[in-house]
Amino acid sequence: MKKLSIICVLALVLGLMVTPTFALEFKFDFYGGDTCYTQGDFEYPQDILICYSGTVMIDIWLVDWPTDRLNIGAVDYYLQWDTYSLDVVSVTCNNLKPNGQWDDEYHLEDTNEYALGVAEYSLGVPGPDVLLHTAELHGYDAVISPIMATLGEDGVVLNVNGDEFTDVTDGDSTLVVT
Repeated sequence: MKKLSIICVLALVLGLMVTPTFALEFKFDFYGGDTCYTQGDFEYPQDILICYSGTVMIDIWLVDWPTDRLNIGAVDYYLQWDTYSLDVVSVTCNNLKPNGQWDDEYHLEDTNEYALGVAEYSLGVPGPDVLLHTAELHGYDAVISPIMATLGEDGVVLNVNGDEFTDVTDGDSTLVVT
């Protein structure tokens, strides 16, 4: 019986030791347009209110990059939204060189998503929090509309050595068009 107790305690201790030490995730910063939100605050999954036919800006961030993984070399991900109530007016990377951190970016529009990517070809971009893209959204129907930043099935985060990381929590929120 004593051996069983020792084994159970060891299993519990070892189980606690193998938990993840980081939690990469996408986060949104909604601001401007026809809202009362200010730039610089991450909005956790919640309802974001915009007026019918109103606009809102959204910064898409990758946060909590551990510095022991070397710098970020590239991020490929998706921005998804409900096309019945939202329109993406524009997507830009305001963080391109010479004044920013990224060498290159792309955005390819599909029906209800953008495939987005950024890359830095030499030294990489240090974390822990990195601005990826800015999108302008227009609400044109009075409904509740989900929006998400996700790696999807084929997205990836690379460090400067080319090591792949896919353990990223989706960023999601809900826009309430009133």
